[in-house]
Amino acid sequence: MKMKQSIEEIYRENRYWVYGSFFKKTGSAETAEDLSQTLWLHFFQNYENLNFVNEKVMRAYLRSMILHAVADYWRSIQKADDLMKELEFIFEESDTGQDAVHEEAFPEDEMDYIAKIYKELSEEERIMISLKYEGRYTSKDIGEIIGISPSLVRMRLSRINKKLRKQMNQSNK
Repeated sequence: MKMKQSIEEIYRENRYWVYGSFFKKTGSAETAEDLSQTLWLHFFQNYENLNFVNEKVMRAYLRSMILHAVADYWRSIQKADDLMKELEFIFEESDTGQDAVHEEAFPEDEMDYIAKIYKELSEEERIMISLKYEGRYTSKDIGEIIGISPSLVRMRLSRINKKLRKQMNQSNK
């Protein structure tokens, strides 16, 4: 017998638990929020095909989704980290060690300032920025590399850009 609970009730009763589970496993509120959104999207899309006999079975299913999402997240971080190491190696092997376009666009003193702000970003934020602006990857490509949707990539890049603008505005005061 199928459980008689609406999808809205399931979401309302479990959203904080799902978010908390992601936060506990990643240590990042922003990542927990992003993973939660993705999990609920998949859950809503597949809800009609699911057959939960009780709350315990439904919770076990959500727990399984959380564990898989976290594992995928950490794998994507590792892939991106490996890619960053490869990119760093490539830049070290070049004649100048820097991209000539970036040298012309930013004078030396501004590059130091940008490097300082860049170091204040989280590892995941640095990876995404590097892929987008140094690697010139599209949102679709970045999403494939780190295992998220292109729309989620665009949302995260937008948040990162806002964060950078805020830091730059605070430093200019």
